[in-house]
Amino acid sequence: MEMLIGLVAIVVGICNIIDPYLAWKMSKWEYKNVEPSDEGLQWTRMSGFIIIAVGVYFFWQGINAPI
Repeated sequence: MEMLIGLVAIVVGICNIIDPYLAWKMSKWEYKNVEPSDEGLQWTRMSGFIIIAVGVYFFWQGINAPI
């Protein structure tokens, strides 16, 4: 189960790094007629690195888990 959580987190993190606007657009339903700031997109990109690190940790825990 940890491996699955890790893989999902890694994919989400990669998406945040490659296209932070997509991650922002997913939460756009809360607002009308607004665009993200450059700083907001930068924070989304930086959070992608953090999410990938957490995903790698969970994936590694799943690999090393006793059966």
